[in-house]
Parts: sequence; C-alpha cells; structure tokens
Amino acid sequence: MANVYVTLEIGPSNDRVAPVKFVVDTGSLYTFISPELADQLGMDFSATNLAQLPGGAHADIPVGFAYIRIQDRDGATLVSTTDASEPRLGSAALHALGLEVNHKNDAIEFTGLYPTKV
Repeated sequence: MANVYVTLEIGPSNDRVAPVKFVVDTGSLYTFISPELADQLGMDFSATNLAQLPGGAHADIPVGFAYIRIQDRDGATLVSTTDASEPRLGSAALHALGLEVNHKNDAIEFTGLYPTKV
C-alpha cells in the first residue's frame, strides 16, 4: 500500500488559505503541519491536548482549528504542529470534507456524505 497524497487549501479562515500537499494519515485524528508552515499561514494554537505519539509516548501538543477546502467542499478541522518531514492530513479532516481513502488505487475519493453541509 502506497502513501496517498492530496493537495488542499488550508488556513486560519476561508479568506486566508494556501494550497498545501499532504500525505493522508488515517491513523491520526489531527492534521499536522510544521511550525514554520503554521507561522506562514498565521495559524493560532490556543489550546493544548494530551496526545499519544508514534511509539506510544504521550505529550501535550498545541491544538487549534484550520479552515480547509478542496474543490467545492470546505470545513474546519483540528490541527497541530509537528516536526515531521511533510504535512499529514488526519481523519477528522477527511470526515469533515466527506473524503475517504480508496486503498485499491491509493487515492482519495468523495463520499456521498458531507457532514459540514448537512
């Protein structure tokens, strides 16, 4: 199974977004971006949350919300920062936009469900 990538717009509000390429991480609730990208986008992390990190360790991580958009779908998602080598799109974002991973062709697909517009 290969990594699945998607480019979508992300930012602190619907009028302040930039296109960013993400690797899809269905094992994570949060979407993670680098601290540098968060600064460029003007993201605000006003809370912290205890999270389990890869390998099982726990740490308080900064948490906020980001506006995300792909094609004609948009919504808000949980976002945090990490020093990972590339931005990671978590499952909360997938659900917010009505997306799912098709593992047969290693791509994302739109589902019939679009929760933020119900």
